[in-house]
Amino acid sequence: MQYAKTITAVREALIDLQLDNWGKPARQLFSKTDVSGWELWLAFSHNNFNNPCQQADEQRYKSRRLYGRGLYVELFRDTAREGGRGVDDKGRLDIIYVSHADTEWQKEHTVWAPKPGWCVPTGDGIFVSETAIPFETLRDKKEAIRRLEAKGIPGRQASYFCRPERYVSEMYVGRSFGPVGGGVGDGQFAVNAGMDTLNSGNARMASRPAYDPLHDKTPEIVMVVQNYTRN
Repeated sequence: MQYAKTITAVREALIDLQLDNWGKPARQLFSKTDVSGWELWLAFSHNNFNNPCQQADEQRYKSRRLYGRGLYVELFRDTAREGGRGVDDKGRLDIIYVSHADTEWQKEHTVWAPKPGWCVPTGDGIFVSETAIPFETLRDKKEAIRRLEAKGIPGRQASYFCRPERYVSEMYVGRSFGPVGGGVGDGQFAVNAGMDTLNSGNARMASRPAYDPLHDKTPEIVMVVQNYTRN
């Protein structure tokens, strides 16, 4: 199997380039993966989106189109729930984002989640570190593309972010892949921070299986991304 290796302050992870368990219930997909949204984003966006992880995702979309199921969804090992500060004067919602939920690497992050919209780059990047929550979103897709291209990011990577208006319970975080070309889809890394934990599954949804050294003793690492400097 082929993997992308991400090295962060949290751990060294092997991210499978393939998805599995298509159509299984959300809880099962969640339990089968250990990949956080942040780790996948680091791999997917590496080298300005020119890398084996992004290419594998795009090829999956193209091949699944043969069956009328091009757009697909994957679950991360992340959850989100509402915090205690409500909504601020910018319309951002206070949430508790849990990366690597229910694993040894679990970590809670208090984040202001912007209104649903197209993710745009800021001086701090696109996503809050260790989460899949963007710093800023715009309702206007054309302006979002302009902002991306001004930073040297391909406009075709414009992606949408959505969340509930308010959370009534803890929800899963995931991402969909549906290119925006021709006005179709919400983007190649469209984050949904409000996925139903009771979803019974559908043919478009899967997750990346956690690496198991007992079943793959010779993993093929096709790319390495390091996000912090070792002391």
